[in-house]
Amino acid sequence: MRQDQLHIRAYLMQQLYSDNTTAAAIPDDAVALGVLSIYNDKPQWLDTELLRQPVRTMQQEGDRQADLYRRYQNLFQDVVEERGDGNFAAADYFRWLPPAE
Repeated sequence: MRQDQLHIRAYLMQQLYSDNTTAAAIPDDAVALGVLSIYNDKPQWLDTELLRQPVRTMQQEGDRQADLYRRYQNLFQDVVEERGDGNFAAADYFRWLPPAE
């Protein structure tokens, strides 16, 4: 069974942030336009934020967190739009958020 695109995007985001070797695989001079999913030779979905980050002359404290926020904001909008009812567990999509009480 194939997972839906929202869960796949959330998983890819988790992998990108939990494993520095994944981020290091993308050259510094590369321009990431997005992640395109293809199944049976047909495009399924495109995430334009997953690998994108602003051009920075120097990495500063908080940049990584700002990138994660922007990516989660994009995913959150898509989850709310897809789910419609707003009834979902945040842990299903947003694994890097701290737990709330």
